[in-house]
Amino acid sequence: MRGLETFSQLVWGDPLHVVVGLYIWDAPLFAHRGVLLDTSRDYYPVEDILRIIGAISVNKMNVFHWHITDSHSFPLLVPSEPDLAAKGSYGPDMLYSPYDVNRIVQFGLEHGVKVIPEIDTPGQ
Repeated sequence: MRGLETFSQLVWGDPLHVVVGLYIWDAPLFAHRGVLLDTSRDYYPVEDILRIIGAISVNKMNVFHWHITDSHSFPLLVPSEPDLAAKGSYGPDMLYSPYDVNRIVQFGLEHGVKVIPEIDTPGQ
């Protein structure tokens, strides 16, 4: 998967400058190459999260750590506890449903990015 990304980065450019007989060795230095997004402090719509995951993939990163909830907000709809999101989100349209979470995780898998959803609860 990452090899195709390397190749696509090579073929995009100036058609007047062509390199023939190219040998490429491309490997990551670190196994975990990722980004953390904290949606408990700043809400991001699902489509924006999908764009971020797409950008992560294009840049050969493989982990998206999604900090969904914390003491700042609880935008995750939990079917058995609907009041958590109703009272804990920034607004009624600033929520992530189980369908949204599944969609984001699946999109990550399809793009070679492991999505790690993190659910914190208020403590101390």
